Amino acid sequence: MICNEIYRGVIVWNCVGKIRNPQTGRKVPRVNPRSEWQRIEAPHLRIVPEELWQETTARLAKARNANCGWKGVPPRRILSGLLRCGACGSSIVSAGSQRGRPMARCSRSIESGDCTNSRQCRLDLIEEAVLGGPARGAQEPRRDRGRPPGLCRGMGAALEGAIARERRGRAHATGCASRGRAPSRRSRQG
Repeated sequence: MICNEIYRGVIVWNCVGKIRNPQTGRKVPRVNPRSEWQRIEAPHLRIVPEELWQETTARLAKARNANCGWKGVPPRRILSGLLRCGACGSSIVSAGSQRGRPMARCSRSIESGDCTNSRQCRLDLIEEAVLGGPARGAQEPRRDRGRPPGLCRGMGAALEGAIARERRGRAHATGCASRGRAPSRRSRQG
């Protein structure tokens, strides 16, 4: 509601056009250039005063710049945007929940059905394996080739890569700390 200009009394249309994808033959939405957008004043639709609208948009712009590159709200999950499908390489996204626990699934499998990996995995298990796994691995033996029990195997390759990067980063940071140096920026990025 905050970003919808109709509440300030302006109707905007022609923001999005559909272009046919030559590979798939499907029409896909594309944002039109702002110069092509059509606007018309509709003062009878205004429910937010102009001063409040300007103050809110300025505050939102300031918040966007302060979020370290995130557009809008920072992600809810710590691994958002980092996980990839082991079968097709697409992003792993949140796909609802089962028994109150968030689930993850390949975005290509959800949206187009082009990926053969239609399995769902619990996000809490993935996060535990990536973030808590390397530290806990020394204390508890693991089954299933290094994955925690119950973690689906369709996403294993991408997850194992993330775990390996995390282990290397932790080992490097520990080594630097023992030598009294700060870890280099390159090693923190993975």
